[in-house]
Amino acid sequence: MGRRLLVGMAVAVAAVLAAGFGIQAYLERGTGTEVASGRRILPAASPELAGAEVVWAHRARLHVDDTRIDLGRGRAEELTGSPYGVFVRTVPRGPGPSRWLYATADGVAEVPGRPGAIAVSVDGRYAGWVDRDGPDVPMGPRAELVVVDLETGAETLRSGAGMGDVGDDLADLYSELDPQVLGFEGAGEDLVVVYRNAEGSGETTGLRVATGRRADVPARPEDAGDLGLLEPDSLPAWAFAPGTGAEIAVDRGRPAGGGLSARLAPDRTALVRTGTRRVRVFTVPGARDVTPTLPAGSTRLGAFLPDGDLLLVHERRRTPTVLLRCAVGGDCREVGRAVGEVAVAVPAY
Repeated sequence: MGRRLLVGMAVAVAAVLAAGFGIQAYLERGTGTEVASGRRILPAASPELAGAEVVWAHRARLHVDDTRIDLGRGRAEELTGSPYGVFVRTVPRGPGPSRWLYATADGVAEVPGRPGAIAVSVDGRYAGWVDRDGPDVPMGPRAELVVVDLETGAETLRSGAGMGDVGDDLADLYSELDPQVLGFEGAGEDLVVVYRNAEGSGETTGLRVATGRRADVPARPEDAGDLGLLEPDSLPAWAFAPGTGAEIAVDRGRPAGGGLSARLAPDRTALVRTGTRRVRVFTVPGARDVTPTLPAGSTRLGAFLPDGDLLLVHERRRTPTVLLRCAVGGDCREVGRAVGEVAVAVPAY
């Protein structure tokens, strides 16, 4: 009788421990790294957009040179381009959340989950984002880092590392820290995705795409300094988006005058002042003014094109919005126009 009691107690203890471990495992869902899952979440594609001159969007229509792609309902507000396809963030005409679409030569698909900002590697082969609709735990959906091979459409990396601890109020945590992919560093087997996680005050973290292992990433300087003294090599590769370069803050700003925000070209040879009605362009280093000849009205930077030209958006009251292709220090020519606001413009590869 005593032996049966002891056995029964042992079984009960084992059940409690198993339940405890089960609860702990449930709480920790999504905190690890899954590499090369192979799950296809986007359509496979070939690099058919490579070589296109200009890719841009207006309302619910995507323009790839002379080709127009209907995006359905909503209005395009943000683009991230690659040779395989274009990611388009659209907002509804009425109330509701935004969504990301992925347009290829074969059609348009919705990006699954709830992606934040999307970044693409320099060669255009990989895309990364933070999915805010990850595994459900008692504190809400846990965010996960996602990297996709755009040639196959398959996940190569999914990780919840650094996306909150057991017991964290995740919705509150993410509203304060907003984890997101910042860019990519390296290439091939050494390709690293760089993201801001939800630990501490938001740490910049790197994971190797091939293995999911942590990788050291070069730090980004907090302050770019004076235009004339700017050292373009001080910024790491992950700080540059292929089309829009690196956003920087220049404190003293000669010869532009005063503090300013600007974007440094991917080839690190030109700096475009942004945040004002008319862009100004400077050489790096040297800060020589090489602003193209611009028509009257306001202009803003759309993108840096692969050959060194600038894609600018020109707006003037009571006239169509015009996209201009401008040579640095030279002239501009029209490459597109639309009635109303052109929300975004990105280059091809």
